[in-house]
Parts: sequence; C-alpha cells; structure tokens
Amino acid sequence: MRHNMQKKGVSPIVAEVLLVLLTIAAVAVVATFVVNFVGPTLTKSTECASYKDYFSFKEEFEVGGEIFRYNCQKGNLVGASIKAGIKDDGKIIGFSLVFTDKEGITKVAVVNETTIPSCDEGGIKMLGESCSSPIKVPKEGNSYTYVYKNADKTFKTAEVYPMLSNGRLCDKSDSIELIGCGENIDLAG
Repeated sequence: MRHNMQKKGVSPIVAEVLLVLLTIAAVAVVATFVVNFVGPTLTKSTECASYKDYFSFKEEFEVGGEIFRYNCQKGNLVGASIKAGIKDDGKIIGFSLVFTDKEGITKVAVVNETTIPSCDEGGIKMLGESCSSPIKVPKEGNSYTYVYKNADKTFKTAEVYPMLSNGRLCDKSDSIELIGCGENIDLAG
C-alpha cells in the first residue's frame, strides 16, 4: 500500500530569515564577550594618554638677572625642578622621579602629598624647606624643586613619571641630563 505523503519543508524565505536572526544572535553574544573582556583594558591603556607631557623639568629660573639651574648634582645631593602642565582635573596625585647612573642603576623617589620628607640617604625634600616640611606636588603651571639625597653616586639622567589617583604610574613625561651644580646653587639649604 502506498501512502501519499506530501513533503512539507520550510520555505526558502523563512529559512533565510532564521539564518539572519541566528547570525545576529551569535554576533551579539560574541560582541558582549569582547566588550566586557577588552573594555577595562582599553580604559587602562588610554587613561594616561592625556598626561603624557604633564610634568616637565624646568631647566632654568631667572632671579634678578641671574640664571639658576637646579636640575643638577652636587656631592650626594641631586636637585630636580618639576613643573606641572596647565590641565589639572584632580587625577594627578604625584610623580615618580627616576635617577639613573652611567651603569644604568636607578634610584626611585616617589613624590605625592603623603610622601614623608627626609634628609636621610634615599630621602627627598623640597628645596629651601626643612626635612620635616610637607612635600607639595606642583599643580597647574607651578613648579617646585626637590632635593634627593643619595649615597655618593653620580647620576647621569633624571626622568619623571606622573602618578594617578588610582595608583597607576603613567609613562615617562620628561627626562633630562643632570649637570654639576653651579656655584650659585645650594641644594643643602
């Protein structure tokens, strides 16, 4: 006995619509995963971009017609004059100073509002201030000079790296070759 079965299938239009919907759903799932996975990484990688040149070394000060250069070294004291950029949105809380000698050995001094000043070896203080005066971080175009005390090493360069309020240390903002201090520079004062 023969049965007369009519074959029924999905029309080509319905099949095409189902394939398009399935593709859209797959793209949505993949996009959600990628955005959640890559999003935080993109934020971290771009959060320092606007602070690339925020801090710079102020190379000279002119006072009464006399030029002073405080980015220098005299004995075991190293001076660094740091100037802040004009954009201050409150995210910069300090900076890291990295001093490097001719062998490539580095010493790091972290400067922020909670840094405890020190006149001991490895310590940092503000020029002209006592060893217990609070450390200030330059804001919006201001500059301050800092004095780092090292152990009889002669440093060749200094670099400054901005530090954000979330604790992130950004890429180098500026660098300078250190020179010997002139006779008119007193880093001990």
